Amino acid sequence: MSDTFYGENNPFDPVPEPGNDPGPAAESDDTEGKNSAARQDSQTARLLALAEERFTLIKDTVGDVYGVDRDRPGIALPLDGKNGVAGELRRLYYDETNRAAPATAIADTLSNLDAKGTRCETPTPIYLRFGQTAGGKRVIDLGTDDGAAIVLDSSGWQVAASSPVFFRRNKATNPMPRPISGGSLDRFRALINTDDDGFRLLVAWMLVALCDDVQSPILCLIGQQGSAKTSCLRSVIGVVAPSGAPLTSPPRDEDSWSLTANASPVIGIDNLSTVPLWFSDVLARTVSGDAVIKRALYSNQDITITSYRRAVAITSISPEGLRADVADRLCTVELNVIPKSGRRLDRELAAEFREIHAETLGALLDLLVQVERALETITPPTELPRLADAGLMLHALDYVTGWDTLGSFIESQDNAAEDVLDADVFAAALIAFARERGVWEGTASEVLRAISPERPPRAWPRNAQAAGARLQRLAPPLVQAGVHVEQRERTMHGRGWRITYTPQPGERLCEVCRQPLHESLPDSITVHATCAESVEEHTNESEPLL
Repeated sequence: MSDTFYGENNPFDPVPEPGNDPGPAAESDDTEGKNSAARQDSQTARLLALAEERFTLIKDTVGDVYGVDRDRPGIALPLDGKNGVAGELRRLYYDETNRAAPATAIADTLSNLDAKGTRCETPTPIYLRFGQTAGGKRVIDLGTDDGAAIVLDSSGWQVAASSPVFFRRNKATNPMPRPISGGSLDRFRALINTDDDGFRLLVAWMLVALCDDVQSPILCLIGQQGSAKTSCLRSVIGVVAPSGAPLTSPPRDEDSWSLTANASPVIGIDNLSTVPLWFSDVLARTVSGDAVIKRALYSNQDITITSYRRAVAITSISPEGLRADVADRLCTVELNVIPKSGRRLDRELAAEFREIHAETLGALLDLLVQVERALETITPPTELPRLADAGLMLHALDYVTGWDTLGSFIESQDNAAEDVLDADVFAAALIAFARERGVWEGTASEVLRAISPERPPRAWPRNAQAAGARLQRLAPPLVQAGVHVEQRERTMHGRGWRITYTPQPGERLCEVCRQPLHESLPDSITVHATCAESVEEHTNESEPLL
């Protein structure tokens, strides 16, 4: 075969030995590689120079690095993403060179910035919409391009040109209008179809939601179909934390929930009909504060931490499956059904809301200033509900307005506790057992044997450990029914429990079955009619025949 068949690239030519002269083609490739590396180094250097001109690096409390735009000093941008430092650098580089920055140069730049940022000695808190200064002033991010923020304390509020604390944003962060001082809540009241007590409780919840250091109750808007629950909640959240996604569907799992919570300062869940056990736990932790720890991508040892405490609001006809720990945090407002003649188009409501938003926000801020001022002087009530800080805020709100939002909130908690007990067959059996015994002590396995029916239902605890967990969880709402459950010291037989029944004010118990007598019965009646018949039959059967 002719040597010219393959030309210069004959595959049968011997491979050059290491160290031999590679030839002109290899030298060209080597030169081109060096030139390419030099270009990339030059591009990375230029991107780093642009970053240094534009951004200041800070590190948050879990070690993540952010860049703060010098033109918007209160806004902290994550390093990656289209809306982060990387996106800004791509835009700046294109404006300067009329070419897109290479992905490798961007990646090298971000690695350099991350390495530099992690050397920041003092971690800096970074907030989402609501924050606080070291001196205790409340700060609310308006979400506008200029980085303006509301700064508030007991002396008043103002709109500052830039925030004194750092905020992060995302695609869901919508801008707020500049609030108008001296406004009224009357026009906003006209959009909410509930009674006066319900509206006042809504206002109280909105005030608490503005305060990131206060655990917020879970707002639950209930009502029949046609009561405008969805549009009402959209308006409520729209005032305090306007968002591109104000309402979401119930989450599939904890991962999807943590993504939502990380992106939203106020979470709205629309049409929640059933609450799975895992989500009931998650709701309670979200209100009190939660953190999710995961392994970082492409790493064996590194982790990512997502921590949050959020205000949560839901709409429902009547949520099923609520556990006691969520019921204790529930702030329920019932909406009225809107007659057909009173229904309005969504676009009309949206236009009216935009018109009154600035005035409504200003009126809320005016009210919050008064509440902050009252908190400095008032005496706390002798008894506070679960979420005591929120309860104290409601007490201060009542002091400056003459309302009774704290009483309404406590009543809401009591009603939710009753709903939990009514829906729990184990709780019903425990209440009946406590009324019959008065005072009882024993282990969880003993109480389980004492009250278990012949054929326990599916929701019945199957063993002593499950019964003990149920006793612990039901203890707070059981107090509403007069049943006090106390955990005792562990013995050789297991964990001890003391169950005590205290009759409610005005409550009378049947002398036979120890269940409540109807309040309409006269004091002379001390037993149920059926119990009296049973006693009489037993007495007749035991009499000797003559």
